[in-house]
Amino acid sequence: MFNPIETTQFLGKTIWYLPTCTSTNDTAKQHAENHDLLEGTIIVTSHQTAGRGQRGNTWQTEPHKNLTFSLLLNPSFLQIHEQFLLNIAVTVGITDALMTMLPTVKIKWSNDIYNNDKKLGGILIENILQQRSIKQSIVGIGLNINQLEFDLPTATSLATETQQAWDLGELLALIIKHIEKRYLQLRQQNPATHQQLKEIYLQRLYGYQENRKFMKNGEIFEGRIIGISPEGYLGIESKQQTQFFDIKEVSFVQS
Repeated sequence: MFNPIETTQFLGKTIWYLPTCTSTNDTAKQHAENHDLLEGTIIVTSHQTAGRGQRGNTWQTEPHKNLTFSLLLNPSFLQIHEQFLLNIAVTVGITDALMTMLPTVKIKWSNDIYNNDKKLGGILIENILQQRSIKQSIVGIGLNINQLEFDLPTATSLATETQQAWDLGELLALIIKHIEKRYLQLRQQNPATHQQLKEIYLQRLYGYQENRKFMKNGEIFEGRIIGISPEGYLGIESKQQTQFFDIKEVSFVQS
């Protein structure tokens, strides 16, 4: 099902398939620490039993229905304060691929993939820092593909949205091809290219320039997303002021 990817330069040339595992990110980190993994290696599983998401949430997925994988990158060309550029490259790459099938897909700050107010997937990037740069990054990606029933009413899948089933191996190859394209653009270290990636991210940002409700410290307020800081903080303009929030400081309130 998951074969080495022929259409890339280095991503996905080595693929480790595990029928089941606790977490592909944890497995990738263990092997990366032992220097067992080359950059571009992908670890993919059909059944992840203890997946993790942003904010310490768990990621639940029906076995054999979805894409759950991690890839190893060595973005040592990025300084620590540039970490969010990797998030931008990865999420833009994923949406590049998905938009060929689902043009309405969006990036929900900071690392979720949404369509029509429902979550299609999520990304968890764990960086290993060395001095002032990023030594390694474990990029965990979970995408709902062929699953049709969910415990949460806010979840959806590609099959639900498109009314058809998809080949997981072919879809993985397509997504990795697009992620690599954006990662290579990032690696050029060209300020103009970085700015272009940021602009694409904003164009696809869920709720961008829209009046929305948010929650901060248990209180709901209305505001409008105006942008993302270089560090990845979410800029929200309200009647009172403009503030930039970290991932744990503010959340969307679904209407």
